Amino acid sequence: MYNIAGGSHSQLRHLRDKHNLDANGPIQKKRRLTFNGDISTAGPIEQALVNQRISDFSPERFKTALLRWMAYANMSFRQVELPQFHELLQEAYAEIGTAGCLPTAHTLVSWIKRDFHHYDTVAVPSRTT
Repeated sequence: MYNIAGGSHSQLRHLRDKHNLDANGPIQKKRRLTFNGDISTAGPIEQALVNQRISDFSPERFKTALLRWMAYANMSFRQVELPQFHELLQEAYAEIGTAGCLPTAHTLVSWIKRDFHHYDTVAVPSRTT
């Protein structure tokens, strides 16, 4: 029925790209799978929700959660420099590097010192009374 075996490459590409046709007939659109394996029905509403979650990413909350997790698990600061850990973070949030939250051991130490000095200045007046 669809005889598109002959002809130039550009005509074949046009039929495939613009009209979703190949030698076997109409090309079925590929459906994307979501993280839990369900077929995605990502429409405008779902996309808006995804965009909202991405914009809700808080670097400060992430830093606090990471430091707490490392303290409770008694982890070395060097563990965050492993390439596998960076891959894990980038899988969870692809823009984590551009958000300035892809940590190094030096970064963690500076976060802790900054927080210590912040809370130390808050606690100093109460110690003098």
